Amino acid sequence: MNKRCANDRIKINILGGFTRKLLFKCSVDGGEYMGYLSEEEIKEYITASETGFWKMETENGENVRLYPDENMLKLMGAPDGWTPERYCTFFMENIHPDDQQIMISYGKDLLQGNAEVVYRYNHPIEGEMRVRCGGRRLKVDGNKAFIVGYHKELSDTIRLESGQLDEETLIRRNRIMQMKKSKEFYWDLMDKAVCGMVVYTISDHTIQYMNAEALRIYGAKEISDVQERVGQIKHIYNDPTVVSKLVSLSDDDIQVDYECIIVGINGQLTNVLAHSEVVTSLEGERCSYTTFLDISENKALSNEKSILNALCSDYDYVYLCDLEADSTVLLKLHIKPNEEDVAEGERDMEARLRENGYCYSERLKTYYDINVDKSVSSDFLDKLNPDKLMEYLPDNGGRLSYRYRIKNHPLGKENYEVSVFKLNEIDGFKIVMGYRVIDEIISEETQQRKILQNALVVAENANKAKTNFLNNMSHDIRTPMNAIIGYANLATTHLGDKEQVKDYLKKISTSCDHLLCLINDVLDMSRIESGNLKIKYKTVHIPDIFSDLTTIIQSSITEKQQELHIDTGNVIHEDIITDKLRLNQILLNIVGNAIKFTPMGGKISIKISEKENTKCGYATYEIRIKDNGIGMSKSFMEHIYESFSREQTSTVSGIQGTGLGMAITKNIVDMLKGSISVTSEEGKGTEFTVILDCEIAGDKSVASDIASGENPKDHTDSTNGLIKENAIDLTGKKILLVEDNELNQEIATALLEENGIVVDVAEDGCVAVDKMNNASEDCYDIILMDVQMPKMDGYTATRKIRNINDKTKSNIPIIALTANAFEEDKNKAYEAGMNGFIAKPINIEKLLAALAETLTNI
Repeated sequence: MNKRCANDRIKINILGGFTRKLLFKCSVDGGEYMGYLSEEEIKEYITASETGFWKMETENGENVRLYPDENMLKLMGAPDGWTPERYCTFFMENIHPDDQQIMISYGKDLLQGNAEVVYRYNHPIEGEMRVRCGGRRLKVDGNKAFIVGYHKELSDTIRLESGQLDEETLIRRNRIMQMKKSKEFYWDLMDKAVCGMVVYTISDHTIQYMNAEALRIYGAKEISDVQERVGQIKHIYNDPTVVSKLVSLSDDDIQVDYECIIVGINGQLTNVLAHSEVVTSLEGERCSYTTFLDISENKALSNEKSILNALCSDYDYVYLCDLEADSTVLLKLHIKPNEEDVAEGERDMEARLRENGYCYSERLKTYYDINVDKSVSSDFLDKLNPDKLMEYLPDNGGRLSYRYRIKNHPLGKENYEVSVFKLNEIDGFKIVMGYRVIDEIISEETQQRKILQNALVVAENANKAKTNFLNNMSHDIRTPMNAIIGYANLATTHLGDKEQVKDYLKKISTSCDHLLCLINDVLDMSRIESGNLKIKYKTVHIPDIFSDLTTIIQSSITEKQQELHIDTGNVIHEDIITDKLRLNQILLNIVGNAIKFTPMGGKISIKISEKENTKCGYATYEIRIKDNGIGMSKSFMEHIYESFSREQTSTVSGIQGTGLGMAITKNIVDMLKGSISVTSEEGKGTEFTVILDCEIAGDKSVASDIASGENPKDHTDSTNGLIKENAIDLTGKKILLVEDNELNQEIATALLEENGIVVDVAEDGCVAVDKMNNASEDCYDIILMDVQMPKMDGYTATRKIRNINDKTKSNIPIIALTANAFEEDKNKAYEAGMNGFIAKPINIEKLLAALAETLTNI
């Protein structure tokens, strides 16, 4: 029987007049029936669900009016009878401040259709509660919108879900605690183990566990210290082989054994034997379980043994002694192979020492009585006294060395040394004593001492010689300087007397030449000692050597009215290979001394003879230079080739010089692989003999000169101040003078202009290059180039001029005019592209000759 409710079509007014029907469907006796809830049933349902319903009207999103039902008022905590606008304001004011923005966004979504949101609502009585609110837009009438929705508290639901979650968490925590208790039990056991234990993950090598012994080895108190300071396990091994083995655990190997050194976070090193294998943790992660045993003590003992063996290798007897216990142990008795004949005697000696047992003090006294030479080493027992050693060693680095003399050794040994080393022992005061023979060391030290003493004598003599040199040089330099200054002052006071001024200027020039010679000697010696003096072999014609020599010394010979004899009659091969400049220097130094030390009217002879030489293509030449001058004492002849040596100072003898001439001569002779000797007698004269082995040259030619190293352009300073008869007239020639020093500019300009030459000055290399770039082709005939200038040196300036595109200007003749007067400076000038080389100070005759010859050869 199908029964239906009497009031089966009841309309319920909800939310200010909004009507809704709730229809239920059910099945009875196999049939399906439909039924409506009564109004009371619907009210009960809504009340039981604790859900409030509401209706909302809004115009253009503003003027919002809220119509709540009874449940909604209860959930809002608002009284009945308010206007829709006030309900809306009250509702929004009680939304949690942090969720206000959520509700604003929710309202916008409702205007578009339907939406749902969960937010916090501050109930005036119940306090904060969680609310789920949902709604939908019913219709839009012009600018009005109508929305309906529900309001349901979720606090109980959330509390229920939270309670269930807490219960599950508690169960899981209990399970973890149980597992942790099991871990801690085993961890406690492992902390008591004598070996170190470490667990780290295979995936990233992160340390998970370390027992107490592992922490000790790593120098840490907590595992966090190691994790923070070390990080990954592989960072604490300094052996790449070990790291490779550990990495292999994640690939193929299940377990590995190895020996390594662990570097602790405090820098300590520990030798360990280790074993690593793969295990699975309780969390299911693959880990490496490593155990290692500290074997440092064994290593230290092994190292100490190695050190002891190394120390013992230098000693014939080695003892371990405990000074507090007064005991001794023999560690080594070494008999060298070549001393087997005395081996039995050494063993007998040891046997006699053992008669006193192993007592340190008694053995020491017996050794002293039998072996030690008391006349020399009477303090032997005092030095090695146990009490004194225990007092001395701690304050002196734990070691003592003592040398003493022994007596009656079968092989004649005399000098011994005992070395004492304190051991770092906690119990007792232990030392190692080593005895060895030091005869060879004493001999070497004695020899070295003699060498040092000789070197000291040489150094003192050298210092004394240098002091004498400075004293002499002070006088020798001041003498020509005094003449220069004096005659210059006299010239200024006699300007009206031309002949007198001319005489003064001539004497000034002579003094300048002498001063220049002094400077050249000092510079030559300096270059010889520094190894910068080079020998340049080339073809030399012997008659030319003596012809040039005669030209140079003729004025001095004439001035002192001396007789000069030159004998070259015994020379067969006149063309030889040697250094012409250095051979000239040898002859000039020796002959110059002969002239200086031979009085007026004396005689000087030069004789050169050719001797046979066993080497094919070579001849031996003997040059003898003899004078009848003042001679030398035998004591001075032993030091004649030493630098700065002079038998008499210039203030006594009246003869000026540096004391370097013969030192330079001897060094040059040595560089030419020759020999020099001297015989002399005071008041009778001196004879020098120079012997040189020279290669015999073929026909003299320019080709042979070039092959032997002579620069064909090297001719500008060999004119001896004479201008060739066919030289061109320099009047009107235009010269660019490149010179940075204003005084040098003035002097050079005046000297050149007095000879009719037109001079233009460039104060440095940069200006010279600019002038040449901007000059016409015929602006200059030649350039005189200083070398050392601040902005651009002469070498660089020459190269830049040679690179000018105009061939006429780039090929202009350039002559170096410089105070850098060494051979290497001349070579650098030619390499830079210069045509000649003149050394300062300026000799106007040589300069004019060089200019004329250079312009002639263009």
